[in-house]
Amino acid sequence: MKNNETIHFKWKSEKNEQLKKVNKRMLWLLGSLAFLLLFIAVVSHNQIFGFAVILASAIIYSIKKTEPELLTIEIGDKGVRVYTSFISYEKILNFWIEETVHDGDYLLIVSKRRKIYYTNVISITSDIENKKLRNYLLQFIKEKEIDSSFLNN
Repeated sequence: MKNNETIHFKWKSEKNEQLKKVNKRMLWLLGSLAFLLLFIAVVSHNQIFGFAVILASAIIYSIKKTEPELLTIEIGDKGVRVYTSFISYEKILNFWIEETVHDGDYLLIVSKRRKIYYTNVISITSDIENKKLRNYLLQFIKEKEIDSSFLNN
């Protein structure tokens, strides 16, 4: 962080880690759709359409299978930095720490920028103690339960 800010918590998290299960289901769905479209192309004797389906499927598969980017998360005296994006405590409305049994824990932060509300979902690594993180954030912002049902799918 900049301006001589003291960093109290710092860890690395995979970008979009909470979407891993969704991506897995999405790949199965796209694969099934591609197979169906390929079957239609073969039945209708349309080689160009079949080639386009195979090419599009390969491109989507390669994009989805790329390694996720590691983001640095820093929580300090003035706010939260996720990679290069800084959110000051003045712009954060509330936070919630979602503790899950199988998928790890998540820090959810609701902030307001230019009249639009954003919810940042940040994966918390196992070396960060939730209780200490919660107590630290409570010094600056209020805690409010955020519906995170999409994390449990």
